[in-house]
Amino acid sequence: MTALLHPGYQDLPDAEFDLAEDELDDDVEHNFHSQHPDTTWENRLKEAGEAIRNEKKFSSQGQVADFLHRFGDVTRQCNVQAGTILHVLVEVVQHNRLVPEDVELLARALVEQAPDLVAVSNKDKKTPILMAIRFCQDRLLEYHPGPPN
Repeated sequence: MTALLHPGYQDLPDAEFDLAEDELDDDVEHNFHSQHPDTTWENRLKEAGEAIRNEKKFSSQGQVADFLHRFGDVTRQCNVQAGTILHVLVEVVQHNRLVPEDVELLARALVEQAPDLVAVSNKDKKTPILMAIRFCQDRLLEYHPGPPN
């Protein structure tokens, strides 16, 4: 697929560039998020899940900022197989019996920085919203600032 840059950049040399089909995923709301097929990215996502599990409670903005700084490379992106950090968060809350309110600050920060990720499906064709409902973790749904897609 060939993409053209914004009209203001068309006079620059090499203003046209190629994108692999899976590099950008355009959802119906025209939000874009990176697709990462890299297995090292999946490992980083697992590390982020382990960090959430080990922390158990994010009660300060400092803890959230530290998490986002440490795992910023995976918090705004998705992978067809692994899904998103939001999928991981729902799974960690469910399987480790964490209290949703204890991860509220983190969940809100993740959704605020990349709200389009709530509509991304994982390999099982489930969005984080569907997973939260299925796992009876509907409190996690309240952390989205607007109506879910």
